[in-house]
Amino acid sequence: LENLIIHVVEDVLSDPRAQKLERELVAALDLMSQKLDRNRRRPWAWDTRRERWIPQTSSTKLTDLEKICLPELKYFIDGYKTTHQSFERKAARQAERHPPYRVKVAVIDNGVVLVGNNAKSSICAQIRDGQSFVLKGAEVQPWWHAIGPHGTQMTSLICAIDPCCEIFIARVGDSDNSGVTPRRLARAIRWAIKKQVDVISISIALTLSHPKLDTAVSDAVNSGIAVICSTTDNLSSGERTYPAQMLGTISVAACDKYGRMLNWSKEEKKSYRINGKDVLAGTVPYVASEERITGNSVATAIAAGLGSLILSCCRLVERKEDPKNLIENYFKGMTLDPKLQYIEPKALFSKQGLEQGYQEPKEQFDVWTRIVEKFGGDTGWKN
Repeated sequence: LENLIIHVVEDVLSDPRAQKLERELVAALDLMSQKLDRNRRRPWAWDTRRERWIPQTSSTKLTDLEKICLPELKYFIDGYKTTHQSFERKAARQAERHPPYRVKVAVIDNGVVLVGNNAKSSICAQIRDGQSFVLKGAEVQPWWHAIGPHGTQMTSLICAIDPCCEIFIARVGDSDNSGVTPRRLARAIRWAIKKQVDVISISIALTLSHPKLDTAVSDAVNSGIAVICSTTDNLSSGERTYPAQMLGTISVAACDKYGRMLNWSKEEKKSYRINGKDVLAGTVPYVASEERITGNSVATAIAAGLGSLILSCCRLVERKEDPKNLIENYFKGMTLDPKLQYIEPKALFSKQGLEQGYQEPKEQFDVWTRIVEKFGGDTGWKN
């Protein structure tokens, strides 16, 4: 060895920690050099460098996801975001005004990557808190430093659809969500309940349950939280999957853009179908990832984002129903064929879609008319 360069990657360290680590490295290498120089004929050189890790691929912006993931809602989301932010600015200037409500969404997955360039993205701006339930030995693995892209991509989809929601991250798995147990999932749901979230997105399907998981899901549902769960991607499995099969959850299965179930997708209970095929989710820095992904988990994240957007809009026009019932009512209205259960985002602006499946269609229709008028944009409402 003639030349040694040690790179201190600042993305995964705080500034004080990076400085301390660099000092320790310099001291250790200096001591090592002195010992080696006495026993070597040729000198060797070493250096330490603090720098940021620049990913080889550029990460897709959330605004791009919004345009391509749900192009039918692009103009509506733009108007919604602008109006929501305008209300917040007015509330900040006038003490007697209350800021608009931000829907709280818990994402239970394998954590997120919040380092480097990605830390400055919109996903970071929307995250309010996080908790890891994954242990390696006696050490808790950080929720903000995932070793796989799944949780980051699911969160990105939700944030793209509702750019004004608040995100709460619960890490329960590793890179491919391996090691997730019913008890660990139950603890994450309990944590989400304590955070008073409105929506829980679970892009995980287990083949075993546990009384603690049953109780946690039941408590979440009974408190009015919309618990949106993925069905299994394993068509050959005849086993039930949890928590999608549990009473009160909103289960989601992936289909193509025509509402046809994917070959490996399994529809359980009364699952809503959402297009989860070849969806743009963006690459994630530092971990192997694909721009476009497919699966029930993708459809589940889109459902959670749609649910958050619907709930936020309804709160802005002072609808006070609990999140679960309100979101399910609108989902029913967005399934133009009740037998198919295929949610079409464009149906959000369809009178036929809104009136279908509601107990009080005129009230629902009038409310959404007010929402569309408020957020405007080229929504296709008049079509």
